[in-house]
Amino acid sequence: MQSDIAATTSGKSLVIKEAVLDEGVTGFRKVAAQDRPDRPDWLTPLMVGMDTQKEAAADGIADYGRCLPRLFDSREWSLLVLVDLVLFDPWPAKASWHAATRRTALDALVDDFPHLDLADLDWMREAHKLRLAVAVANDRQTRGRAVAQDWETLAAELVVSLRISGAFCIVAAWLQRRCLSVTNSGRS
Repeated sequence: MQSDIAATTSGKSLVIKEAVLDEGVTGFRKVAAQDRPDRPDWLTPLMVGMDTQKEAAADGIADYGRCLPRLFDSREWSLLVLVDLVLFDPWPAKASWHAATRRTALDALVDDFPHLDLADLDWMREAHKLRLAVAVANDRQTRGRAVAQDWETLAAELVVSLRISGAFCIVAAWLQRRCLSVTNSGRS
């Protein structure tokens, strides 16, 4: 998100994106500050390293996030996270990703996943682009159903390409949740 903000030239989009990032950092701090018995050990040093400036906090979160891909010990979990990264779009409708910056960031990040390569990312990008094209082609009333059907197709394609039954359960459940949220948002 930070590299995208740095590449943004529109003043209006910049204000919107900075507000979204600030809100995300504030939300992260709030959740991370909760004293819970299931709080992960890595969170304490991350919180100590953050000072009161949101930019420094965002830097700390991003730095730690770059270490996370190496923690996924299976291809299935790595693919699931990659699907989420490809679909991640925090910007409201009036703002969008800086395409070249987003592409470069995802290319670099996929190299950090020990079980993935650029072919996986390219396949997911193409599938996502196809699904967006279908959604745009449908009118507002039918968009939710079309996108939901396409996510079911994407889940089936992913399962076939993986040929691993464990991945099917994980990815299908995740995509089904995504379908329901897209379908429900399409009805509003």
